[in-house]
Amino acid sequence: VYPAGGAFDFSDRETLWVASASALAGLGERATLELLASYLTVSDLEHIDPRLRRQNTRVAPGGALARDYDVVDLVARFTHEGKVELQLVGDYCWNTAVDANNKGLWLAAVVGSTRNSRAALEYTFAKMDPDATLAAFAADDFLWETGWEGHRADLGVRLREHYALHAVVQRQRFKDAPQVAERDRWLDRYRLELRVRY
Repeated sequence: VYPAGGAFDFSDRETLWVASASALAGLGERATLELLASYLTVSDLEHIDPRLRRQNTRVAPGGALARDYDVVDLVARFTHEGKVELQLVGDYCWNTAVDANNKGLWLAAVVGSTRNSRAALEYTFAKMDPDATLAAFAADDFLWETGWEGHRADLGVRLREHYALHAVVQRQRFKDAPQVAERDRWLDRYRLELRVRY
């Protein structure tokens, strides 16, 4: 399996193997619980583009990766539809190839919807050790990658059928920064976004 996409791709000298299984259960008329388990392993890591290594542990600064990545990932998603929609998501991963700095946690809750109601509130907590997974692209443009811990809140209000205004607040720290002095420094970001849905 060769993953590709984005600004740059994996080459044909490394291989990513993935196995996954999922289950979906109905909990009453309007609620569901989805469970997903995945395992992935990457071979020939020395060939991976340096831009994909991010904060993963390396032999030397800018050098080859020092760890192997055999990652187990477990996801649970609870969804309830109704007058007020609710979604709860938990994602836990650990790199079974190493004994330290190898776990990641992502928790999210969404109440409401800008598609079916007037407003939505979303909260996310994430804490990702540097070698929990092979880092790739950030989840957004503000350093949300391995080695970080943080919070994100998003309040959205529907303006018209296809338009919503979102106020987003992020607070996070580079908990595994190479410079020890930076590890306890929290970074804050506030922004407004106008989102258009087609």
